[in-house]
Amino acid sequence: MQKEVLAELAKAQQPYATILGCSDSRVPPELLFDAGFGELFVIRVAGNVLGPLITGTLQYAGTHLHTPLFVVLGHEGCGAVPLSPRSSTALAIVAGSLRS
Repeated sequence: MQKEVLAELAKAQQPYATILGCSDSRVPPELLFDAGFGELFVIRVAGNVLGPLITGTLQYAGTHLHTPLFVVLGHEGCGAVPLSPRSSTALAIVAGSLRS
């Protein structure tokens, strides 16, 4: 990467899209969208599930970075989906952890 590009990115970022995606390491948004440094504002959370902190980060992307495009990026075989709070298995795991 050229020093000029790094210097510009150090000043400010102007991504063309905000991506809400899963934290699965096998799904890199930058590779999927053939994007370079500073082109995507990426928010990663297991199962790409919205919560208060994620909502605030999305608001920051729209309000301060003015990204014109918002993408929710999911994938097949996501390991986080079966562990959602509504899953009885997940509830049993959490309950067991609380007892320990």
